[in-house]
Amino acid sequence: MHERGWIELAHAPEIAWEPLPAEGWPFGAQAKVLSRDAADGAFTGVVRLAAGYRRPAGHITADIEVFVLSGTLRLGDSVKGLGWYGYLPAGVSSRGWTAESDVELLFFARTGAPHFKPEPGP
Repeated sequence: MHERGWIELAHAPEIAWEPLPAEGWPFGAQAKVLSRDAADGAFTGVVRLAAGYRRPAGHITADIEVFVLSGTLRLGDSVKGLGWYGYLPAGVSSRGWTAESDVELLFFARTGAPHFKPEPGP
């Protein structure tokens, strides 16, 4: 059973940025964590990638959902902007990410901490 606890009300501007709570992501990814499962590291939050941020191709160890709140994110040869939604199951290989501009993502790591491995998925 996942145990995230709960917050009555959250106002994102009042939540401090912290390093993305996962291993393997290149330096610079930040998050405002809205909820986190202390047992497995699953979390919901706003993730910020500064313009020029790069994450190589690889895979993430948890199911994730991503929704672009602002900015543009290049996934391989495709550019995604405001309102784009993506779902990626754990272990599936993904293209590299490049922040074309400052990007904010609503980020859901559903099945555990979203550790990144710069290699094809299993």
